[in-house]
Amino acid sequence: MWSTKKVIRFFHLLAISKTDVPWVAYYNASSKSVNAASYTNGGWQKQVYRTGWQCDNTFCVSMALNDQGNSIRCLSQPEYLEISHIENDKWTSATVDPTPGSGMYCSLALYPNGSPAISYFDKSSRHLKYAYTNGAAWQFMDVDLRRDIGKYNSLAFGPDGAANISYFDEENDDLIYSRMVDSPMGYPELVDSFENVGTFTSLAFDPVETPQSPIIIFKGKYLRFAVKVGNLWTIQTVDSEIGTGKYTSLKYP
Repeated sequence: MWSTKKVIRFFHLLAISKTDVPWVAYYNASSKSVNAASYTNGGWQKQVYRTGWQCDNTFCVSMALNDQGNSIRCLSQPEYLEISHIENDKWTSATVDPTPGSGMYCSLALYPNGSPAISYFDKSSRHLKYAYTNGAAWQFMDVDLRRDIGKYNSLAFGPDGAANISYFDEENDDLIYSRMVDSPMGYPELVDSFENVGTFTSLAFDPVETPQSPIIIFKGKYLRFAVKVGNLWTIQTVDSEIGTGKYTSLKYP
């Protein structure tokens, strides 16, 4: 049975460290700040990353933790997409994509070797892109060249090291999933098309119960849950209250 608990407001992303410490990155609209908090010693320890930040509903922040427990974040600004990491309590930032309007709905994940990768919606071309670094420079790929596709995306690496992305088909109001392997582009497939679904997606893999199966939570009329076993997607309703399901974040330890 599903259980729900109100934890935090605004745009938030969840990450879990190797020592099972939960981290949340989120935007505080009242103070216009990007923050992070970890749950240790029975309480939440908050740190402010940036103040004076104007963020709308384009998912301005995403977070991942490396094996050392250090936080890495991508942020979308009106002008460009950037990535930052903390080391020795000092933040270092760099531009990923300088194209104006790039980086909307960014989602950050780490390759098995710890190298960062980002999926994001490119406002100028109006389709989904994927960025990764070869150690010297950022490389860019088009995931889905259809227009107005790729908002509300979520990136996760499967146990085979392949990139998996869930995202919204705005033209048809559908949830799409793509697995990027042996191709410069993904292999998009329809997950759900029932009653305008596919926004606020969050993709993850359960390393214990179903390690090969992508799992997606997303918003339609309700908060919904999809898992792929073999070639079949099974879909359930998590919360049947109308309007639930915004700002979802799914992670497994």
